[in-house]
Amino acid sequence: MLDFTNRKSELIELDLLSKKPGLIVLFGRRRVGKTRLLSQWFQNTDGLYSQCIESDPKMQLLQIYQDIRSKLKTDIVPKNWPEFFEILELQNKKIIFCIDEFPYF
Repeated sequence: MLDFTNRKSELIELDLLSKKPGLIVLFGRRRVGKTRLLSQWFQNTDGLYSQCIESDPKMQLLQIYQDIRSKLKTDIVPKNWPEFFEILELQNKKIIFCIDEFPYF
């Protein structure tokens, strides 16, 4: 893998934005390093990261849950998106949650 360089200002911006509640949308052309930027940022962040797959909604939910379940304080497997977000809310802490490749939804 290539060295991660020249993205310091973007990492600082993600740090600043993550301190506020809300939604952060990172978008841009294909193949410019958005996923690499997020991966690098999440190495120093206690956040939850998953990359969406092209599949039916039930498989997408299961895959995203499996990606983050090791950081959750429950073994309950959500049956739908409202249950998934309720599980996140019940963690009783601020959560940074990233769904990469969101258009696959």
